[in-house]
Amino acid sequence: MKRTETTPRDRALTWLARREYSTFELRERLVQSGCPEGEVAPLLEALCNAGALSDGRFTEEFVRIRLARGEGPLRIARALEMRGIGRDLAARHLDRPLGEWVRAAEAARRARFGVNLPEDAGTQGAQARFLLRRGFSADTVAGLWQSWGREFLED
Repeated sequence: MKRTETTPRDRALTWLARREYSTFELRERLVQSGCPEGEVAPLLEALCNAGALSDGRFTEEFVRIRLARGEGPLRIARALEMRGIGRDLAARHLDRPLGEWVRAAEAARRARFGVNLPEDAGTQGAQARFLLRRGFSADTVAGLWQSWGREFLED
């Protein structure tokens, strides 16, 4: 089957039909596909005005997926920054009650280590390091083994 030549707008819409993209990501992808740089900015503006491209929608979806994967707010914020999302927009979508982050950290801990809490300092340290690498804050991780954090998990 012969591939027909498509316009940059058609390519962008095809990509956006598959998943959400940030404006930065879509700009990079269009440039890499050979779209003249002078056409990229007006095209992105037109896509935003038409509602096909939205950094807010991208950020909301990105945070939802990463949270479900067991990633913490620090790691998600770094990933959003790499995709051209500003700190204010990222902070709006990452601003969740502490209890929600404690529950997410516990879910990630259970998926990796099982349901039993660590019985010794060495095991607790290994689990804490795992959660810190996943992007959870030290306060959130500490809450898993302290009474204030356990209260969130009993709800």
